[in-house]
Amino acid sequence: MWYLIGIAAGAFFGWLGYRVSKGRRIAAIGGVLFGFAVVFYSAGRNDYSKTELLPLVHIEVPKPFQHDSVIFIVDPKAPTEIIWSKDGEGHVAAPKSGIIRVKSLGPLEHHESHALLSDGRRDWEMFDSYLDGTNFLVFGFTQQVTQPRIDLMSDAEVAEYLRKREGE
Repeated sequence: MWYLIGIAAGAFFGWLGYRVSKGRRIAAIGGVLFGFAVVFYSAGRNDYSKTELLPLVHIEVPKPFQHDSVIFIVDPKAPTEIIWSKDGEGHVAAPKSGIIRVKSLGPLEHHESHALLSDGRRDWEMFDSYLDGTNFLVFGFTQQVTQPRIDLMSDAEVAEYLRKREGE
């Protein structure tokens, strides 16, 4: 991007230099030099082309899966772990409730990430929060606003919702 600005500035000042006096020609030469300086400066700083792959977790859900969200709860005593591959994709199976207690979120923790259900649905929203010092992460798989909205609940309401949903 910066090289385009440098080339445009050099061309503009070059155009001015050919049309007018000696003083403006000097300004045009300065503009061309400025353009080259911008190009050489930006050649090693190509920050805009770097892409960061976001973590993706594949979630195996039972058929039919009734819920519009999957909730990960960090529990050091949990037997379940997300299995991560070298390409940054995780795999985990979800129970019927859609609440997965895992030892660690791994790359999902404190990062924007995505999820894909085995029934083909992709996440439309994601948020993480804390409940009584426990980290939990919610992936939503619908564009419609559905009730209950976990992100708008109090801690007590979230705890009660999780208890009911895990009891299903």
